[in-house]
Amino acid sequence: MLSERQEGQPNLLIAQQFFVYKRQEDIVRLLDGLRKAGVSELPAGMEPESAERMNGVDIGNLMIGHELTGRQVLPDVLAYHSVIAADGSVTRTVGEEVVTGRMWVQGDSLCSAYPRKLTGCGAVFRNLSVTPGAPNDYILLSRFKRYEFSVTK
Repeated sequence: MLSERQEGQPNLLIAQQFFVYKRQEDIVRLLDGLRKAGVSELPAGMEPESAERMNGVDIGNLMIGHELTGRQVLPDVLAYHSVIAADGSVTRTVGEEVVTGRMWVQGDSLCSAYPRKLTGCGAVFRNLSVTPGAPNDYILLSRFKRYEFSVTK
């Protein structure tokens, strides 16, 4: 099915996009089973160098209730800005596009849903090769996109 849709090889980010559960323990059980079956965490070739993956608790503390500023670096370089309220409601700007929706932590991933768009999840990393003065303290990887950002509020 994934090859027919040109989705690439199976990975846990794709699984979280297509299998959204209300109960945290259900998604954790699914992801654990997929890991045991050998499914990779991230899309092939997307693992960032010199970075440390963050866990769900740290992602929630870092991002929920905060403002993020940086840039999308893949597939195109565009300005990035998100304001995430304590309840998870979010306004995200990438380039000229402004969307509102909801963000939440699911397992060790940050997930988002925007009206008329698919739900998606991403992995968040501490960028260990931070450029001084650049908004790139953290990296967010989704299925096809990469963002570098810093928490500004």
